[in-house]
Amino acid sequence: MSLGKDWQSLSKEHNDLKSRFSKLAGHKLTDQNPDLSDPSDPNRAMKLSDKFGALYDDAWTDAFEHLTGKQKQNPRDVIQFLLERLKDCWESCKKVADTWKESLKHKFLHPVQDNDAMSKMAGEKMKLRLGSKEQRLVGDACLKIAPTVGVLVKQYFITQMKTNKLTNDCLTYLEGCVDVCWLMVFAEPPLHIDFNIKQGDKFDPNRHTAYSSSGETVEFLVWPPLYNALDGGGMLLSKGTVSTERKIVKQRK
Repeated sequence: MSLGKDWQSLSKEHNDLKSRFSKLAGHKLTDQNPDLSDPSDPNRAMKLSDKFGALYDDAWTDAFEHLTGKQKQNPRDVIQFLLERLKDCWESCKKVADTWKESLKHKFLHPVQDNDAMSKMAGEKMKLRLGSKEQRLVGDACLKIAPTVGVLVKQYFITQMKTNKLTNDCLTYLEGCVDVCWLMVFAEPPLHIDFNIKQGDKFDPNRHTAYSSSGETVEFLVWPPLYNALDGGGMLLSKGTVSTERKIVKQRK
């Protein structure tokens, strides 16, 4: 009986260790890998890429058709306007997210909210830093809470933008920009929207699709590509769209 109990205890401990190792191995395997991330996570990189593409296909198209149709605005000006609003949302979301994460780290490291005591500790050059594991926990917490607090972030941005007297279609587009950008700034691996393309650049069909006719060089950016790396050097998640033009070669006399 004693041996039986010992065997059951060892067997349970063995199974517990196998389970812990399996979870750890799974985490290491999927970490920073958009293809092997948790399929149940609605905000994994590939899902966010789908949302980013749907934003262009749906809300962007509706806003573009309204501004160029009912309001008779110049198509190129409208494209530039919508692109700049996306860029504004992206930059603003990154800035707010960085401030929020730093604030959370500060709260974790300073549980004593006594200014006099904290000043004395600072005078003693006492500094605490979060290790990589703790920083990941903060990042995971932000990622889980982001959809909830994102409602307030969107409300703030839209309130600021309403001062420009935008149409309902434009507001719907802007809300979509804030929604997807806010979630993308917390993604693992980090996502990158590449706005860095200019007129005269060679048209690369691997990174962009042609907006109307297919030419040899870029005329202007319509919609940016999305990558899974901060500098755009990672895997391409979704192509961008550019207007192209034929390269005119002057004939020598």
